Amino acid sequence: MVVDITKTFDQKFAALSRHVSQVGEAQGLEKMLKAWSRQTAQRAGMKKGRLAEGFRVVATG
Repeated sequence: MVVDITKTFDQKFAALSRHVSQVGEAQGLEKMLKAWSRQTAQRAGMKKGRLAEGFRVVATG
């Protein structure tokens, strides 16, 4: 499953960058995440300029 995160990317980045224990000082993190998200959107066939995040759905029951 792929979800368009274009409208919420800034909020997602702000939240993630506060987790210093996981991302360190976050140097280059925003650039890396945007590139990753652009590539995911492109692979999902979304329009140029969109950002996306992929998820794997796991059936548990």
